[in-house]
Amino acid sequence: MRLRSVESPHRPVFAGYLPRFSSQELDARLLRVPWHLATLLYPPNILLHIDKYGSDRWTDYLGLSSGSRLALHLECLRSLGFSQKTIDAIGLVDRSRFVPATMEWAAHLNWSIPIDAGSCLSNPVLVSAMTEWLPDLIDGNIIEIGSGSGFHTAILRHLYPDNLIITYEANRAVSELGCRNLEKHGYSNIVQHTRLAPDDFGRQTGLRIETRMPSIVEGVDFDNLRPECTWIAPRLLSQGEYNAFPSNGKLRKTFTSYGEYALANTSRECVLHRSVHDGESFVELSRLYSVVFVEQLTEVTPGKIDPQNTELDKLINSNGKMVQI
Repeated sequence: MRLRSVESPHRPVFAGYLPRFSSQELDARLLRVPWHLATLLYPPNILLHIDKYGSDRWTDYLGLSSGSRLALHLECLRSLGFSQKTIDAIGLVDRSRFVPATMEWAAHLNWSIPIDAGSCLSNPVLVSAMTEWLPDLIDGNIIEIGSGSGFHTAILRHLYPDNLIITYEANRAVSELGCRNLEKHGYSNIVQHTRLAPDDFGRQTGLRIETRMPSIVEGVDFDNLRPECTWIAPRLLSQGEYNAFPSNGKLRKTFTSYGEYALANTSRECVLHRSVHDGESFVELSRLYSVVFVEQLTEVTPGKIDPQNTELDKLINSNGKMVQI
């Protein structure tokens, strides 16, 4: 994806899919593209624009209809290099239908949204990245682990109308919310559970997609999965990947050793991977570094976005250099 690479001498090349721009980078982008593409509808970039130029553009954005905001979001996805297949799939599912009514104004920002019982709806660009990796056809059932509000489940249903989708959400309140959302919007042939059962898996599984850490489920025999089964999930950094991060960066300051990082089992600095089962084991084909599955807002009112003093883990550090912008 042409606009999603970040280069740094201190770490491997990785996909910083939503960079926080510097003041100079934002100004350079504003000379070439409209406000929504310059900021990528990413709250830290919107805040920077407000600090530099005032809140008129933000106020105008809040005055748009949900459909118009969705159209701007899809333009951002296109500018990030996503395929038309992904853009069409995201466009078919209105994210504002899967968030609390009080958060509809933020539904098409590139930010995760609190939904219920401490759970969040993942950043739409992250959902788009997972969607981008999906195969055109799946031979077998689809297992989704961590289905949350049902947003990505609905996208899967549009992409694979004939496959059985089995979802798992451990949080019962969130699971019930997801069920209501899917039923309300007419999505069918979806079996939902609040616990994993061995019978959910086996040679009928053609796609396994999950958002939880760790990405290994106890008691599941991966050797029994269908050959060519695709697995999309987060994983921890390897020792070598951890060592490649700058010693003075946030990751290494937070976790002073790899053992400490591994024990924390964090989903704030992990790797999203795409792997395919070759009949004997999974082979990793793609990876996305510095994934953040949950970003919280301290202010959730339409008039203000304030990510200060939160657990934001920046997707590029101060040494990162954007390429192909």
